[in-house]
Amino acid sequence: LCTDVGDYTKKYLTDECAFIVDAECISSSVDAIGRAIRLPQSEFFHMRRKARELAEKKFYYKHFQKEISNFLEQNN
Repeated sequence: LCTDVGDYTKKYLTDECAFIVDAECISSSVDAIGRAIRLPQSEFFHMRRKARELAEKKFYYKHFQKEISNFLEQNN
């Protein structure tokens, strides 16, 4: 469940791996929670796998380890 804030939802997330909700609309969140509760187990496992794949591919910190280390060394 993610709010549609910033560019990461448009750039990375899809309905295949997340329930994207309008940050300013409570009913959007309530509807998404209801959809998540009713989600068949096979679809839940599919979404979970896709979310994990996305996290490992795009957000895993070790992909940026060199840049992070350089930044910390330069700003120490």
